[in-house]
Amino acid sequence: MARTHFHESLDRLQADVVRLGEMTLSEAEQVVGLGLEGRGDLLGAIEADARSVRGLRVDVEGRCINLFATQSPVAGDLRRLSSFFKIAADFESIADSLLQVARVAAGKKPRPQSAEALRDFASRLLETLSHTVRFCESGGRTHARRVKDLAPDSGVVEALEAALLASIQASDDAPERLPLLRLIPEVERVMDQCRKIVERVEYALHGQEAAAV
Repeated sequence: MARTHFHESLDRLQADVVRLGEMTLSEAEQVVGLGLEGRGDLLGAIEADARSVRGLRVDVEGRCINLFATQSPVAGDLRRLSSFFKIAADFESIADSLLQVARVAAGKKPRPQSAEALRDFASRLLETLSHTVRFCESGGRTHARRVKDLAPDSGVVEALEAALLASIQASDDAPERLPLLRLIPEVERVMDQCRKIVERVEYALHGQEAAAV
């Protein structure tokens, strides 16, 4: 494979990694609709989205392995290729966490006590994912900084936990709603994964010394 074709293959891989991110963001938007509106009818579409993400991840990883084996990339090309390989798995992990959120939240429309806190947290999640995808696409530092700034601090998490607990305690079906508390660590996991993706893109662009956001 000529070097020009190799770099074209890298560019196509990057485009598919961005597409993985866009598919994951679309899944997240449906999960938010399911969670905030209690739309259990969206669960099937969310499960299909997660399967699509998994399928594209397998394809991206296979192409990465083939290029590793046949091209012996070095320096910046090696960083890009190894980062694409890892980011594809990161987006699949996010899609799996979102699917778990959907399965827990299906059929449990938020009570008034928790609706506002959940809406704010969902907005933070979607914005974080959006900036993560755009950073994978453009490498623009504004997107990387925004992902870092959106990371929920302990106060945000505690406020959401308190609101969820209040809504659970006030409901007639408290035992069925108690699993909603599992939503918080899953969403925190997604946002942690977004920061890892940003670090991987930084590494691909600039090397180890620039990997921290």
